[in-house]
Amino acid sequence: EKAKLSSEKDSYVPPSTDLERKLITVWEDFFGIERIGIKDNFFHLGGNSLGMGILALKIQEVFGVRLDVRELFMNTDFMDQLEVINNSLGKSIEEIEPAPIKSYYPLFSTQKRLFILNQMDSESISYNTPVVLKVEGSLDVKLCEDVFKKIISRHEILRTSFHDFDGETFQKIHDDVDFCIQYVEDEEGDVQKLLKKHIKPFNLSQPQLIRVFISKENGIATNIILDIHHIVIDAASYEVLIEEFQTLYAKGQLETLRIQYK
Repeated sequence: EKAKLSSEKDSYVPPSTDLERKLITVWEDFFGIERIGIKDNFFHLGGNSLGMGILALKIQEVFGVRLDVRELFMNTDFMDQLEVINNSLGKSIEEIEPAPIKSYYPLFSTQKRLFILNQMDSESISYNTPVVLKVEGSLDVKLCEDVFKKIISRHEILRTSFHDFDGETFQKIHDDVDFCIQYVEDEEGDVQKLLKKHIKPFNLSQPQLIRVFISKENGIATNIILDIHHIVIDAASYEVLIEEFQTLYAKGQLETLRIQYK
């Protein structure tokens, strides 16, 4: 159930039009709370800059409009956002077309920066992005490995390597990559010690830019440790990855991806 937002009774102003109710529903689904009113503000409710980008995508999907995310950042009050949406109604959205299949693809500007930094110090782990998931109960390690193999097969970016040829940088997508979960001993519950011991530099020219460790204590899994280089993942993508892992581990189904992001 959604948590109820605690607010002063006289500060809550309910929606009165269909458009207001539609946007209220988007906000309530995004925050996981109810009783959001038309006088509320995105940041006052606990939103952040990353969340604003995610909210913008959801608004575009629900209202069928094209939005400039910068406009939403400048209009964080509910009614101001509704005006932005109103002004955007009627502007059609061009559906993103899949990129043509190529042997190599150019790098995005952020990827270029990360690639150059890696070239300057290939032993650095500054752009490793480890995440630790604590295991509660018993873990089916075989199923866990199968799920990660499906996720790597599902997302081209997790099968991508990065290269430099005559001063030009490019990325290459591989049909498949070698992947297996590594098992390590739990360091007496000390997660920082685990990370310090097992987080190592990546070779960007190899497509294995995702590693998964399972720590065990007396043969029982205690943590799942993901280590992925930032050149192929960001915070929002990590949320998607973890959600997909949970769905597949629970024997659920995922929709087929129409497009891939290089």
